[in-house]
Amino acid sequence: MMLYSLLALAYAFLYLPIVVMVIFSFNASRLVTVWGGFSTKWYGE
Repeated sequence: MMLYSLLALAYAFLYLPIVVMVIFSFNASRLVTVWGGFSTKWYGE
């Protein structure tokens, strides 16, 4: 059971930053720390 916990922690450490970056890539604001709403305008540029 301890092995699975460490494995889950390692996967979270590796993949959680990627998920956060994908979420913040849809931010309408120019500032990363301020959520300005959902937008895909950065993918159109």
